[in-house]
Amino acid sequence: MLVVSLADIEPRIADVLRQRIRHPTNAPRNRASSAGDECVRRLVYRRIRGADARPHGEDLQSIFDVGRETESAVVRLLEEAGVPLLEREREYTWPELDLAGHIDGRIETEEGRQVIDIKSMSPNIYDSVSTTENLLASRRPWLRGYPAQMDLYIAMARRESGGSEHGAIIARNKVTGRVRIIPHVLDEARLDATVLKLHTVNDHVHRHTLPERVDPGLGLCEGCAWAHVCLPDSPPITPLVLTIDSEFLSALDRRAALKTAADEYRLLDEELKGRVKATFAGEVKAEMVAGQYHIAVRTVKRRPYTVAGCEFQTVTITHMKGDNDGHAD
Repeated sequence: MLVVSLADIEPRIADVLRQRIRHPTNAPRNRASSAGDECVRRLVYRRIRGADARPHGEDLQSIFDVGRETESAVVRLLEEAGVPLLEREREYTWPELDLAGHIDGRIETEEGRQVIDIKSMSPNIYDSVSTTENLLASRRPWLRGYPAQMDLYIAMARRESGGSEHGAIIARNKVTGRVRIIPHVLDEARLDATVLKLHTVNDHVHRHTLPERVDPGLGLCEGCAWAHVCLPDSPPITPLVLTIDSEFLSALDRRAALKTAADEYRLLDEELKGRVKATFAGEVKAEMVAGQYHIAVRTVKRRPYTVAGCEFQTVTITHMKGDNDGHAD
């Protein structure tokens, strides 16, 4: 039996994660899972310049692994609930679009045959998403792409079976493990727009050309694996680190919960101290008793001084639902 020190375990796990990272190559076909990407240029990059992509790191690989583990856990839950997931990992194709996609499975329901896709979600996203409309309205580009992915899955299933399949996303909270069903109805107009986009991608692939760049201000470039070749003359993109540290996430949630009380305390504190200062204006030293509270007033003289130049970091914590505390430290 191999004996290792505790200090060796984390580096060994990191080595395993690095070994799982696949070197990027040209995608032979369009994928339904990425067809909802709002950047057509990136979809073309996947096809003709896949090898130029910057490989993802260990953290993102770990997130991918958690996603696969989530799928297995949801399948077990469904089986125990008496709802078998059929045709797992079945591939559908749409030759005219040079498109392929693997569904997570299919469920037979009273409402008809349902094409299923399983998604793992952070608690904040899980709590904010219960409908297709929530996904489309999200500020996160990858969430806005899920409906197009589901439209294609359903359309490909119908093309093959001649039936009237519907679909659903099964979302699982990464922290609590709770599961939510998000029904999906194919939207013909949205599907037509996605089909047109894929025809555009294929046209560029065949001509080996690239479409125009998207406006970096749209927020689609951060974290892009091709940013270093697509925007070589632009300022460096702010690094984006994803964390699944549950203790850190819980502390952030607790901080957000305390913010309202902290703001109320600050306002009351400023108001009360202002009233005391107005009462003892000009006094060098004074005291007041108010019920159970003793209040002391002191006048302090501050000597002038010069602050030497320095460099420092600020940290701004923003809730991604849009509640920015506006506070930087």
